[in-house]
Amino acid sequence: MTDPNPIATAALTQSAKDIRGSSPLIAIASEPPAKLIVDPPLPEPLAQGRVFIQYRTENLRVVPVFGKGALDVSPRIGHIHITDDAP
Repeated sequence: MTDPNPIATAALTQSAKDIRGSSPLIAIASEPPAKLIVDPPLPEPLAQGRVFIQYRTENLRVVPVFGKGALDVSPRIGHIHITDDAP
């Protein structure tokens, strides 16, 4: 009797590494530090009660990620918290 779904059966016996190759998220010991460069708010929108703040990163990719696992990813990833301290 032949397997009705040989592809699914073969996939169950292979790991993700077997299918996709090594993880691109292996830590790099000599990785440069992450930097977040933030410009001052744009004055025109700020005068109207809105805020637009431009930023850029170096050696960091901003993504919605949380938890201990985020600390072990390379290149570094992070997320941004925005707070409003206005009265």
